[in-house]
Amino acid sequence: MNTSEGTYVTAGVQLMALVDTSSFWIAGYFKETQLPHIQVGPKAIVTVMGHENQPFQGVVRSIGWGVYVQDGSGSTSTALLPSVSQTIDWVRLPQRFPVRIQVLENSLVPLRIGQTVSVAITPEVELPEATKLSDR
Repeated sequence: MNTSEGTYVTAGVQLMALVDTSSFWIAGYFKETQLPHIQVGPKAIVTVMGHENQPFQGVVRSIGWGVYVQDGSGSTSTALLPSVSQTIDWVRLPQRFPVRIQVLENSLVPLRIGQTVSVAITPEVELPEATKLSDR
């Protein structure tokens, strides 16, 4: 914490942030061309950058319905939608939408807000009828 006795505090201005380390979730940003293949419910494999040998599981909990359009017509500080910046300004890229992933298991990797992770959503595979009957 970067404050001390005598620090001037203004009403309505944030002084500190509390982080609940027992309720982490992942925001994966997927291209709009990928969204038709993503649904709520499937499992996801999450890998933290620098810890590629320690992936852990999550589950897709929600898919964003909108992002703030950065066309210069408004201020990002007043936007109520997530702001996802484009990586290349001179090429028309598909917009990226947030997909919220709930962490299902305790990660061996310490999770921190703002970390870079890779998310792979595993498809829900329907077993053939012959396989279902032979398992009974």
